[in-house]
Amino acid sequence: MRAEPFSIVDRATKIGLICLNSRFNGLENLFKVLFCRASISVFVDGFANIIYDGPLRDSHTPNFVSGDFDSIRPEVKSFYEKQKTTKVIETPDQDASDFTKAIAVLLENIGGHCKESSTDRSLRKPDIDYIVGLYGSGGRADHEFGIVNSLFIAKGLTNIPLLLVTESSISCLLDEGFNEIHLSNCPTNLHCGLIPIGRPVRVTSKGLRWNLVSDNDILDFGKLVSTSNQTIDTRVEVVSDGLLLWSMSNCLTEML
Repeated sequence: MRAEPFSIVDRATKIGLICLNSRFNGLENLFKVLFCRASISVFVDGFANIIYDGPLRDSHTPNFVSGDFDSIRPEVKSFYEKQKTTKVIETPDQDASDFTKAIAVLLENIGGHCKESSTDRSLRKPDIDYIVGLYGSGGRADHEFGIVNSLFIAKGLTNIPLLLVTESSISCLLDEGFNEIHLSNCPTNLHCGLIPIGRPVRVTSKGLRWNLVSDNDILDFGKLVSTSNQTIDTRVEVVSDGLLLWSMSNCLTEML
């Protein structure tokens, strides 16, 4: 996997934006930039309330509003149903989170997304480089774990990298095998972590202050977990024998 997380604010990078139902403080400017850059956008359930209640109601209407609609207010749902450029899709399945279902909605409306799709690419648009899940951190812990679980589910749906972006961090799921993370146009010494989720992962790394250098280095909850690490280069290399959560400080606001 090759990732350039900070490129999502570049005009040349095509993104699909999913805005989760969460607090919005500290995300306003980043939201406006990402929304304008996005080729396709989805508001998840109660996030539509936030935009409806603010000054961006008429200028920032998404392509889709989706969710089980236990949070969106009736007048907000009615407003978006009347928008010619917005499709409101109820996803009532309680065995999947609203985030997971929003990923599916987005993937159904972009080109060449599916790992096993035989659909004619010429009939599908647009293609994107990254899916960005934007949300405010610091909420309920069970929601946070549910969001991380959606990262794993998305790996089975698409090869498009999915980035979780909050006001303070950017996270993604690294593939089994070789991964390189490019951090151009951003300061080094970013706080970062390599987190094994679900099972022990054997890892080696380059470009970190405290690298994992031995084939015997295994990250595992209850034993070793690489948190509070730092980047020391603009390129980080990670080789692992399983999926691994990468998280780092978000310096996007400094780049806007």
